Amino acid sequence: MTSGYLNEEQTWTGTWWLDGTGIDWSGTLVYDPRDGICLSVTGAPVEFQPGGFVVHGQASGERITLFVTNLPRVLQASVDFTDTTATQVCQITFTPDAAIIGASIQSETDPAFAGVAIQVAHLNSLLPATMDTYLTCCCKANPESTRKGAVVLFGDRFSTRVEETGTEYCFEQLVSQPQERHAGYRSMMIQYKPVISALRDSMSLEEALFEARCLKALVSVVADRRVEWLSIKLLRREGEILAPCWYFSRFSQVGDLNDDSSGPTDNLFDLGDMPFEVLIPAWVGVWAKFSSACEMFFAVRDQDFSDAFVEHRLVTMVTAAEAVCAKLGLEKDPDHDRFAVSRKMAIDAVPDDQPDDKRRISEMIRNERSLKERFKVLFGDLPESAQEVLSANGDAWADLSVGARNSLSHSGYMKPPFDDSRLLVATVLVTEAVVLLTLMKEMGCAPELFRKAGEQSLTLRRARDWVAVRPELRQEARNGAE
Repeated sequence: MTSGYLNEEQTWTGTWWLDGTGIDWSGTLVYDPRDGICLSVTGAPVEFQPGGFVVHGQASGERITLFVTNLPRVLQASVDFTDTTATQVCQITFTPDAAIIGASIQSETDPAFAGVAIQVAHLNSLLPATMDTYLTCCCKANPESTRKGAVVLFGDRFSTRVEETGTEYCFEQLVSQPQERHAGYRSMMIQYKPVISALRDSMSLEEALFEARCLKALVSVVADRRVEWLSIKLLRREGEILAPCWYFSRFSQVGDLNDDSSGPTDNLFDLGDMPFEVLIPAWVGVWAKFSSACEMFFAVRDQDFSDAFVEHRLVTMVTAAEAVCAKLGLEKDPDHDRFAVSRKMAIDAVPDDQPDDKRRISEMIRNERSLKERFKVLFGDLPESAQEVLSANGDAWADLSVGARNSLSHSGYMKPPFDDSRLLVATVLVTEAVVLLTLMKEMGCAPELFRKAGEQSLTLRRARDWVAVRPELRQEARNGAE
């Protein structure tokens, strides 16, 4: 039986084929959390075309679908040339990008599923501080106290529906059974294994993974740290039940099922601050609007911070902030009428007998803010309680972040003062904090949540500490590269 946990090595042995070839192979599929997915088969050769293909299988009692983009490798081939009836036999190795265990589909866009349920590290960060992942309770050994201890107080299920997409989101905690009893008391280790899911009438694999990334990103925001995958369960409708299928990817960052070290003092907030029926629609709207910016933001967060990679982090995080500005419509100057008058005056100043110059001037003068100006507006639009969290000067941050990015992108190296690696670290951390606070603002977080986040969030505390020791981020902006 397949275990869906991504940190466990698993194998499936059986028959494999490509649709339309009429050729079956025998072989074994191996999933390893460190090395990814590998399928080794033996059988007749097939001509593969570049661009990706789907391998189907029936192995270890499971229907399996493999998505492959890299051409396979022929390990060896043998044929008896003296026997004209002999068939060439090859040993072929595939390195699939992803595998679905429990379903056979033709493409990632097939509406084959009805939902997705995920487990990720730090998912218990959503729980209020009174609910711990592991809790030892001693109570009277009677059904009523057991029910209150295990079900009412700690076991729970939250659900809400987003009408715009027809998707129902659920958050559940699964409680283990009591393990021992003595002297009229029951000593219980109640182990929560939270699951968060998205359900609707039908969804494709692409849509299911989009929802999975959305929910994982929510946990990363709430826990304020890198979050790894533990399991991805696709739900397929079979009559009245939802049958599970398991998704494995060689690109997933896999976490330890037993390591969940975040605590309530690390979080931005929890369900005690923002109820599930408020949090989910707010975050789903933010993810739908800012998904590209969020993907870049979490790509940086998912890396271990090191000065050796600070330039990469800088370019990616500034680009994420720029994408946020684009989705907020900050490129255009709102005073369009005044700008239109000035633009017309500039174009009219060019003589009529120089039509090419008129055209060039017309194309050059556009109602667009510079990136530095957009960043100033982005920072200035944060609530006062959010700006107080950082204690930074918005103009100074805009000057440093854009100047550093442009120095690297346009010159190929860091010009002074951006050759100071510690200043770059401070700039990256403040940019990360500004993006995070903007996402919170777009979720509709109340002022008290910004203050709580400023006290508890490692991201915000770290940015504030660097602002305190780098006067460049507190003073008025200098003239920087546009």
